[in-house]
Amino acid sequence: MRNLVPLQLQLTQIELAADSSLLPLVAFETLSGTTFVVSSDHVLFGVSPASNDIQVECDLKEQASPGSKVTGLEYIPDLESVCITTDAGDILVYNVPSRQLESVGEIDSGISCMGWSPDYEFVILITGNNSVIQMTNDWDVVTEVPLHSDCPEICGLNPSSVSWRADGKVFAVNCIHPETLKPILKIFDRSCSAESSSEPTPGLQNPLVSWRPSGEIIAAVQKQGKSTNIVFYERNGLRHYEFALLDNSQVLSLDWNSNSEVLAIVLALENNETAVQLWHRNNYHWYKKQDWRVGASSKVEEGRRSEAIVAVRWDAEKPMELRVVLDSGRIIKWTFCWDIDSSLSLSPNNPSLTGVIDGARLLLTPFRHLSPPPPSSASVLDFDPLVSVNAVAFSRDSEVLVLLNDNSLAIHEQISEPTVAPKLKARLTIPHDQLDLSTCRQPIWIHSHFVMLIQTVLEAGSQEDRLVLIELDPSEGSLKGISLVSSLSQKPLRLYFNPDSFTILLESVTGEIFKVQPRDAKVLSTWRLVSHSKLPHPCHKIATTVFGPPDDQQENQKEEVVIALNDKSRLYINGLEASTECNSFAVHDQYILFTTNTHTLRFIDHSLAFKKELLDTTPAHAHDTCVREVERGSRLVSVVPFDSKVILQMPRGNLEIIYPRALQLAICRMLIDRKDYKNAFLEMRRHRFDLNFLYDYNPSQFLEHVDDFVRQLEKPSFLNLFISSLYDQDVTKSLFARREEKIQQSSLPQYLVDLQETANDAASGGKVTKICTKIRESLESSPLKDRYLISIISTYMCSKPPQLENALNLIKQLRQDELVPSIVDLDAISSSSSSSSSSAPVQKVSSDKAIEYAIFLADVEALYNVALGMYDFDLVVMVAQKSSKDPKEYIPFLSEIKKLQPEALQRHRIDCYLERWDRALDHLSQCGPDHFEDCLQLIKRRSIFLKGLDVFDFDPEAHPDLPDKDKEILQSQSNRVWGLYGQHLMENAQFEEAGRAFLRGNQLEDAMKAFRNTENWRKVMVIGKRLGKSPEELRKLAVDLTASLINSARFVDAASVLLDYCDDPARAVSVLINACSWTEAIRISYKHDLDHLVSQSIRPAVLEAFRQQSDLLEEKRALFVKHFERLQVVKTNNVLLPRLVHFQAETDVSGLFSDTSSMASSASGSYTMVSTVSAGGTRRRKKKRKKRVTGKEGSPYEEEFLVNALKDLVPSQSFQEEIKSLLVALLELGFRPKAIQLQHSFGEFLKVVHKANDIILAPIIGSGIDDDDEDSKQEPPKPKLFVEIDW
Repeated sequence: MRNLVPLQLQLTQIELAADSSLLPLVAFETLSGTTFVVSSDHVLFGVSPASNDIQVECDLKEQASPGSKVTGLEYIPDLESVCITTDAGDILVYNVPSRQLESVGEIDSGISCMGWSPDYEFVILITGNNSVIQMTNDWDVVTEVPLHSDCPEICGLNPSSVSWRADGKVFAVNCIHPETLKPILKIFDRSCSAESSSEPTPGLQNPLVSWRPSGEIIAAVQKQGKSTNIVFYERNGLRHYEFALLDNSQVLSLDWNSNSEVLAIVLALENNETAVQLWHRNNYHWYKKQDWRVGASSKVEEGRRSEAIVAVRWDAEKPMELRVVLDSGRIIKWTFCWDIDSSLSLSPNNPSLTGVIDGARLLLTPFRHLSPPPPSSASVLDFDPLVSVNAVAFSRDSEVLVLLNDNSLAIHEQISEPTVAPKLKARLTIPHDQLDLSTCRQPIWIHSHFVMLIQTVLEAGSQEDRLVLIELDPSEGSLKGISLVSSLSQKPLRLYFNPDSFTILLESVTGEIFKVQPRDAKVLSTWRLVSHSKLPHPCHKIATTVFGPPDDQQENQKEEVVIALNDKSRLYINGLEASTECNSFAVHDQYILFTTNTHTLRFIDHSLAFKKELLDTTPAHAHDTCVREVERGSRLVSVVPFDSKVILQMPRGNLEIIYPRALQLAICRMLIDRKDYKNAFLEMRRHRFDLNFLYDYNPSQFLEHVDDFVRQLEKPSFLNLFISSLYDQDVTKSLFARREEKIQQSSLPQYLVDLQETANDAASGGKVTKICTKIRESLESSPLKDRYLISIISTYMCSKPPQLENALNLIKQLRQDELVPSIVDLDAISSSSSSSSSSAPVQKVSSDKAIEYAIFLADVEALYNVALGMYDFDLVVMVAQKSSKDPKEYIPFLSEIKKLQPEALQRHRIDCYLERWDRALDHLSQCGPDHFEDCLQLIKRRSIFLKGLDVFDFDPEAHPDLPDKDKEILQSQSNRVWGLYGQHLMENAQFEEAGRAFLRGNQLEDAMKAFRNTENWRKVMVIGKRLGKSPEELRKLAVDLTASLINSARFVDAASVLLDYCDDPARAVSVLINACSWTEAIRISYKHDLDHLVSQSIRPAVLEAFRQQSDLLEEKRALFVKHFERLQVVKTNNVLLPRLVHFQAETDVSGLFSDTSSMASSASGSYTMVSTVSAGGTRRRKKKRKKRVTGKEGSPYEEEFLVNALKDLVPSQSFQEEIKSLLVALLELGFRPKAIQLQHSFGEFLKVVHKANDIILAPIIGSGIDDDDEDSKQEPPKPKLFVEIDW
């Protein structure tokens, strides 16, 4: 699909003698580009491309044999010399730097041809005695073998040629067999050993041969009669394939370019013209891409002889540079590039018309409508076989302008049908004296009457580049005039026209871009060049597009930028590098698309205001659509505007049509914004898009226009597909998130984020349920409701959760409506059927179809269970018949249920089958008192105690009108259920709740047992009184409770029981002394006139408590001080010793710190130990740390141990309360000095604790704690180590 576009044209004229001409030989130096040619009078010329001057001019007659003819010319880079051979056997070398010519050898039998290996290490000479001589670049003969080993004695200088393969391992010789006198092709390896030869081929033109650099085939020429063919051979000498040239033509030269894409052929035609034809093979078809002619039909200036092309040569390093040598001394250097010629307008009416040049044919394909594979096309413009198409351009309206090599223009109308060639509007032949189109390139059709081109001419020996404007009248088929727009001071590289913005850009070889503007917008005949911008590097392809929102009201945010691609795969947008691996690009109405050498298709959104960040096509999230994988070597051919079709061409030449997700999304967004839901739905269905996008893109708009949505989709099947595709997730935040929208990153795992979003949707009614409800309301209000019954059922089935029962009710109603005609009035039916001119009624969906569809949407087992749960046996059978359930299973089951009586028992049986235990209990309770025991068993077996209480709990006051007998029965049932619930709570050790349940069920003995388990002595004594126990029994019960309370250390409660129910104040005082409740013990003693207990029991107990607390405080204080002092030392060492160890590693200070050597070694040992602690698993690490945290001095965990020990010694709040109570008792009993002593001791202890507060709460510095141990991470310091009470 690509065409060869001429980028540059360089002309050089060598002034020759009147009777001299250039020979068909050309060579050039790769680095400087100097071209070497030889004239017929034996003069060597070297032309520099930079200055276009002749740098070398050497007369070869000084060293060459008189009368000899030059047969070979080649530049040798290693020698910086030009090698020349003659038919007389001379081997001449001209050294370019020294400008010296010398003869390095002579072959007596003459030299037919010369061929240097690609690495210039060897040269092959074919001599007059039919031998092959191999020489080094030092001119030493390596080997000499006969060209024809079967007849080596036959001699004679026959024309031949040598062509090496690009890797230099083999070469081919085209020669004439001395016996058959027919040309053959012989293959030799690098050591001149013959490998193969072709069969003698009639008409094989000698001495033309060219080995394709890629090594697959060898090109040669065969002429039979009038026909001339280019034929190809394999390395083994077998014929491969061929293509035909013009009849009665003769091939003068063949040459492949270095990347094997283009074959250049020089032809001599029958009308005394010579032509250079460039052929390209793609998809097994040979395309003639360029045909440039010189001769009779060309302009011949007065006093200047006619010209003929004698040789062509491609540059070895730059594959798209071609040098053409004319016998008149003119040397032309063409620079080409590959490009797609297509209509560039971004309007919806653009058919994306692409033209492919193939000689006298122009292949046209409108990719918007169809995509035939090459070499096929939708239509063909055929011209005279003797002319060729050299260039093509398209107008804004997709009209076609064709430049032909006979100096004419062909103008065609825009296509009317995709497969019909556009009609010819005009054919204009331009006189050569006005404009020679062979010197023009890159036409752009800027208006129906104006065509602009770049022209290069040679005036007075110097080259001039021009911008030329052709004014024409297509309607009359006439040429109005040709004018010069501007003479260009810089060499032009590329001319571009944007038909949408009417922007014309001209790029120079330095990368500078000029904008070509009309001096008057109304008059397009006068123009001017204005500097526009400059590219970092010259680019062979440029384009422009507008960045910014498509809204016309935001013109200030729009900016037209230049897109450029150079031959180094660098893509520039607005002067910034967007890619370093781009091989093609195209512009869509919303995106810039480009393919890369790593086989990806990338997208840049230009519907946003331009900023550098837009050029980054790295995927922003997992579902980013800015990158798409494509087949290896794919290149863009066309991107259809306002469509999602992208055409790619593979390296072989076949086309691939894809619909990238980014373009599809752009189209869908545009359609939804227009509220064109039908086309958006069809587009998404065609490309298997997630249909949730129809709602998620603009939820509020969708809900407001649900009626439009239903009306546009129209078909129930479309609605059903949409409804069944819904799920509770916003696809615009996941699958189709836009790059410009920042995705909020969450610290939660993705599945939890999804669950959270789903929960939010559910809290707001749920997306799916909301949509289903809206659509259902719209359908039910429609006059065509009967048509959409399946869709209404879908809204029920697809809701979250599914409303299966509602769907089945609808189907049930539908089933009943189907039975109505069998019982309606027949007269009504008759009158309805006889009504005239009535429209056909909408066909109603049958219940069978509805149930089949419901089964398709939902799990048949769930649907069967829901139908069964509706207690409708007909509906159950209907569902079962449409499913794959075995009738032997469900029919006996249903028959068994139908036999049960009453109906509540049937429903109970169904509820049990469906494991709906609450409903089962409801229905079983309705079966009468005879089934009460069954109810109790069901409650106990299924643990539905709360439901049982709801069913059987009875309040007599709420039913005053019931008979007493019924009240007794209901109360008895209620008590039994409460008792059952209490037993359940007892089994689960919930004794307090069990006691309350037993009390509610009037089961006092069980309630007493439950409350005794919780030592709730108040409830126990109340229940004992309610049970009517005697005073002795109550006293015994109180004694038992006292013992239990004392065992549980509930001394105050035990004392209360002794006082209230045992009348034993002396024992109560004893219990309070044990509880250290000194004040309460003194109060009870004096209340009950037991003053002696104060002196006999309380005072001694208080003194003993004073002694114990004093000793304990002293012991705690001493231990706290000891641990605190050690902690200070440990913390100091943990801070200083790492620095000490580091200092010892750099300086020998062992003599200065002998006392700390052991400490340093222990510290370093602790560090070593830490590095080895890497146990896996948190639980295992916890267990391991508990074992190793000891108080041993020098232990890496000593600091942690000391901190924990000090925290344990800090006085707790309960300990402070005990001290406070003891101080009060000491004062009351007259022990003030002891109270002061105890208060002083405790105060000193608190001072020590306060002093250590900051150090204990500081982070642990010890090196023995694992960095990855979660438990070792210190919490933020608290303001106080302990809570100090007001004592």
